[in-house]
Amino acid sequence: MSWKHAIPLACLALFGMSGTAGAQVQGQVFTVKTASAYPADWQHSGNFANMVMVNNAGQPVSCLIEALLLSTDGNGSTRPSYREFPQGPTFLATPVLADWPTLALYGKLKSSVDKTGHLPDGTYTLTIHCLNIRTLGGQPFPDFFTNATFVVSTPQPPSLLYPPNESVIAVPNPVFQWTPTLRASGTQPAYRLRVVETLHGQTPLQAIEANYPLFEINVQDATALPYPVSVPSLLDGRTYAWRVQAIEPQAALTKTQQELIVPVGANEGRSQVFTFTWRTKVRAPGVAVGVGGPPEGGAPEKAEPRRGEAPPAPRWEERKNFADRLVEAMVARWSPRASHAGGQADFAVARRATRRDLRRALSGTVFATAYDSTESLFGPTSLPADTAAATPPLPGTAPLDSVPSPPQEPVAPVAAASGLGPEWLKLHGGASISGETYSRDGVGSPTRPFHSGRVTTGLSFGLMNDRLRMPLNALISGDQVAFRQNINQVGLSPRFRWAGLEAGNFAPQYSPYTLADATILGGGLDLTPKKWRLGFATGRIRKAIAVDPLVAVQPQFARNVIAGRIGYGDPLANTVEVSVLRAKDSAKSLEDPDTTLIVTPEANTVYALRTQGVLPRMHLRAQLEGALSQYNHDRRADYPDVHGHAFGVKLFRETALSSVGASFELLGGGFMSLGNSGISNDRLDVGVTGRTQLYGGKLTLGTNLGWRNDNVSRTLLAETRRKNYTANATWQPRPNLGTDFQFGFITSDVNSADSVASSGNISRIAGVSPHVSWVMRGVQQTLAASATI
Repeated sequence: MSWKHAIPLACLALFGMSGTAGAQVQGQVFTVKTASAYPADWQHSGNFANMVMVNNAGQPVSCLIEALLLSTDGNGSTRPSYREFPQGPTFLATPVLADWPTLALYGKLKSSVDKTGHLPDGTYTLTIHCLNIRTLGGQPFPDFFTNATFVVSTPQPPSLLYPPNESVIAVPNPVFQWTPTLRASGTQPAYRLRVVETLHGQTPLQAIEANYPLFEINVQDATALPYPVSVPSLLDGRTYAWRVQAIEPQAALTKTQQELIVPVGANEGRSQVFTFTWRTKVRAPGVAVGVGGPPEGGAPEKAEPRRGEAPPAPRWEERKNFADRLVEAMVARWSPRASHAGGQADFAVARRATRRDLRRALSGTVFATAYDSTESLFGPTSLPADTAAATPPLPGTAPLDSVPSPPQEPVAPVAAASGLGPEWLKLHGGASISGETYSRDGVGSPTRPFHSGRVTTGLSFGLMNDRLRMPLNALISGDQVAFRQNINQVGLSPRFRWAGLEAGNFAPQYSPYTLADATILGGGLDLTPKKWRLGFATGRIRKAIAVDPLVAVQPQFARNVIAGRIGYGDPLANTVEVSVLRAKDSAKSLEDPDTTLIVTPEANTVYALRTQGVLPRMHLRAQLEGALSQYNHDRRADYPDVHGHAFGVKLFRETALSSVGASFELLGGGFMSLGNSGISNDRLDVGVTGRTQLYGGKLTLGTNLGWRNDNVSRTLLAETRRKNYTANATWQPRPNLGTDFQFGFITSDVNSADSVASSGNISRIAGVSPHVSWVMRGVQQTLAASATI
């Protein structure tokens, strides 16, 4: 709401007051409906309180104005500041209402602002005291007080429940579910649900911020919504991203705020971005990542091969059939000898013998056909020429029928594609061009452009006989709209041996507490000499978005980052890494910022230390990460930074047939990372996950247990406790026949407080998905069904 609109409204409200006897100089203060809980905002933004001063003395007057903040948890006050007022009404916006840089807080108010930057939840009274009122000629007038009451509530953003992150579902119209956000008043805000399709080369955050949504809708008084039948259907094999944001309902906004999205709570009310892949055939559930899922706001950690090495073998749950899984389990029980060459040869010989013996054992059974029709995941084995022929089989690897197996000849590795062009310049990869035509009937706004085109490339140029590689990735789409982030991206990543450069759009992932999901438009470098890892990145991660009178949007300042990291060790084994992030919004990126904007230019610095230790013989892996942050909610304000901390521990024990893990994560109320869009602070998370296979691999069981408590800083009015119990199972009695089961029990309880009654939210999920496949005339057929309650 602009101050130009506020003046006539306030004057009409004070018309009767200005004409009362003896009230020659009077005023009235009023707070906005969405008053900011951050005192740093009050110095430059009109999102807290405003005042109208009416001077009927017949000549200009002067006075001293001080602001008093009163609550049951403490008080605050500013120093009196000198003001002059002409005849008639004068509007005072928040920045000039009082001398906010001199605001002194006491009691719990001071403790909360020092820890988190915002006032604790509760009810407050703002009192404006006008004293020493007199005309410029010296005629005195009585002092007066004016009061306004407001409620502060900074609840945690919603947590997404279903579909789970990076899951595969087959329900035609899945029911999106999330936990409620409860304010100090005990009420829930509205929720804005956005679902988009992720395109090639996009991160989930980039997709949710830039793409046209399949649908985007406000949900009131509910924490679940089925996929609407009126929007485009989900397509087989496509990946989708979704996010929920807690916002003020339209009924609670003023008329001039109807074109704005007003967030509620921490992290601007935004949840983490989840993704899911929709398929017509349900896949068996795999190993749960980490404990209680990936770090909040970050993608699950995936082990990537070092440059120049072959990619790692597929995970256990990704094996194509039970036979390959059993082979892996049997081979995993043997330990190679100390010699590297001998150990590699022994392992390969044992593997070949085991697969041959297993095939003989399966002869005449229902598994034989499936075993023969499925390509082995191990592939051909290449052994050194001087060890392959002379390596004897390991003890205990004789065939089941006691017939010695003939010696195996080493197989040369398959040469990679040579590319297109001469040796001094070769072209690898591919590109695609696609178009889309969309039509609709009925009421409402279209969710897609009627015509759009898209170009995607994954090309790589090889120079000097491929010694120097220059990958070029691009996404050009006609879906771009002005009030969202850029969907178009072009990135060039030249690399020579261990040295690489980045230019254009790229997404470095340093750690969950520094750079996690941001896509940078700028440049950087990536150096990996021997066991060292050095990285640097700088550029813009967010463009400015101004208020659009035709579309409900949330205005944003442009954001720039500079980050770096240095690490030593093997990323898949023992390693240590330090990373640093500096993010800063451009205060001048919005051309004509309104003083009542609910967003402010932020600044943030994060220092993170990450370590990992592995004990291969015991199948143990441990990860520790800690971080310190400095955060400024409004970098224009003369206000001290808020300091915060974060700490996380993960422990895993993984074998071929089972895995178990535990995690602990603590984020203080003042911790903030602008390089991770989905992270929320002021919480404690504990989780346990497990997986095992029974009955020769026919039965797979998995479970996730999670506990979460908010209000670590003790600044929220009531504590929220969340519990998450999920289990999944797969019964595969035959290779072409199986059933998947899913069970879930999620609770969210709020303790009672002064103005909040205790409340609870329970979500129960049960699902079953049988599927059968067969081959008819050389074509595989699949029949699947799914039911979820």
